[in-house]
Amino acid sequence: MPKLVPIEPELEEPEPETRPVFTPREIIRLNRKHAVIANLGGKCVIMEFVPSNVTPGTEEPSYQTFKSFRERYLNQYVRDEISDKKISIGQFWLAHPRRRQYEGLDLVPDGPSVLPGNIFNLWRRWGVEAKKGDWSLLRKHVYEVLANGDRKFDDYIIRWGAWTFQHPGERTGAALVLRGGKGSGKGVWGDVFMTIFGEHGLQIFDPAHLTGKHNAHLQNKLFLFADEAFWAGDKTAERTLKGVVTEKRMMIEPKGINAFPWPNRMSLHGREREMGCSSKPRRTPLCSRQCQRTLEKELELLRPCTRRDRSRRTGRNALRFATNETRRLGPNEQHPTNPSAP
Repeated sequence: MPKLVPIEPELEEPEPETRPVFTPREIIRLNRKHAVIANLGGKCVIMEFVPSNVTPGTEEPSYQTFKSFRERYLNQYVRDEISDKKISIGQFWLAHPRRRQYEGLDLVPDGPSVLPGNIFNLWRRWGVEAKKGDWSLLRKHVYEVLANGDRKFDDYIIRWGAWTFQHPGERTGAALVLRGGKGSGKGVWGDVFMTIFGEHGLQIFDPAHLTGKHNAHLQNKLFLFADEAFWAGDKTAERTLKGVVTEKRMMIEPKGINAFPWPNRMSLHGREREMGCSSKPRRTPLCSRQCQRTLEKELELLRPCTRRDRSRRTGRNALRFATNETRRLGPNEQHPTNPSAP
């Protein structure tokens, strides 16, 4: 007969010792300022937001290579707990598993800070909140000065502005250009939009800021105010302007980074100098208007619109609220590329 042998219970393996996971304060500090972008123009780079040299008071993304980042923090050290040696804080952050990192970049207005696929959203915030209020001074300025009492063009200006607020991530397809004498108040409308778009608005006076090679300052912009920056004989500027108005993509080339295609989400507004227009209607996306009011009338309306007081910002809050509350402008008959729309 077979002999029965007692089975001894298997010894349970001791649970592995778990150590609390923590992030060193040096990593936290650099994570607040920097982030690794896995793919930007075919390169893995480090991004941070820096004060803009083009628009004071705003910030724009800036990029560094890994080598430049190490050199930047070469004089700051952290002590490695395992080897008990000093390590450059730049190298320590780059090699740490908890460094901040994203797969890529995009610009989605009113979207979350991190988009699906671990994509970092360059959207920060609006410059003002939409609040119900009084913007009658601006409204009067648009009708009597910018539109010169023309109700049809007055309606177009308002619809153009409403489109940019209701569809901030889409191109208007038509640029609003205002011409007129010096001091006529053409810049008031652009100045108002600059404040509303905040860090995502850009005012340029030099054509190089749009046509120049290194144009990273355009990457996080939704509204471009070309303030007497171009003249009609500039063919290079003409091609660039048409591309900004009509094309779905544009090329962005930060310093030291390969140029890469980027979604074009900008709306274009300009004043005074005749901006480039060719003779073919299909290639003429610019809608212009001459401001012809007398100087006395212009100054009468302009002073309260530009007064530096609380009502100025309140009017901009109310303007954004009013245009958001108007009937939603669809992509067909109400689109800014159709000036004859009701």
